[in-house]
Amino acid sequence: SIIWIGLLYIPVAVISPLLIAGVPKVILDLIEKGGGVKELCYSIPVLCLLLIFINILNKITKLYVSDVSMRTMFKNMVNMDIKSMEIDYEFVSSAKGKNLRENVYKTLTGRGAAFMYQDFIYLIVNIIGLISYGGVLMILHPIIIIILIVSYCISLYVNRNLNIYIRSQRKEEAEISKGFRYLVRNAMDLVGAKDIRVY
Repeated sequence: SIIWIGLLYIPVAVISPLLIAGVPKVILDLIEKGGGVKELCYSIPVLCLLLIFINILNKITKLYVSDVSMRTMFKNMVNMDIKSMEIDYEFVSSAKGKNLRENVYKTLTGRGAAFMYQDFIYLIVNIIGLISYGGVLMILHPIIIIILIVSYCISLYVNRNLNIYIRSQRKEEAEISKGFRYLVRNAMDLVGAKDIRVY
């Protein structure tokens, strides 16, 4: 079902902004052409209902795709916990084992493999949107396209360097995160409540 919902989401996500931009134009065209009150009273509710329907369909399909990604992430986390229980305690309790588990946890709770399908659908939506909206902008004013391409290239360069930096800091982040989670876990543990109050 996720494939069919994804295929339904793509055209809905692309059409939705075009409709939002197009409705005021249709109404203004009706007024300019001398459309009467009766014609406007028929057209405006129909356009509004169409917008509401597309918007609801957009939200439902997006929510479903996101839900599947979240379920996949939680399933992977359960599998990680099961795997942790199967590994020798000596390795799990070692610094290397703890760091490895922390890295896996970060990968699973971040935008990892679980969100690949969702991100792939968003990529298709963005490509189709870029082509269709780009075509409209090209007709209106070609300079807008040039500005958008330049801003995209700047954004791509910044994001690429940011991702390289984030990857280089992953080991250090795992160490800090492991220590932080240890502190939180022990601070909330009732066994050590007396010691926490005394010291």
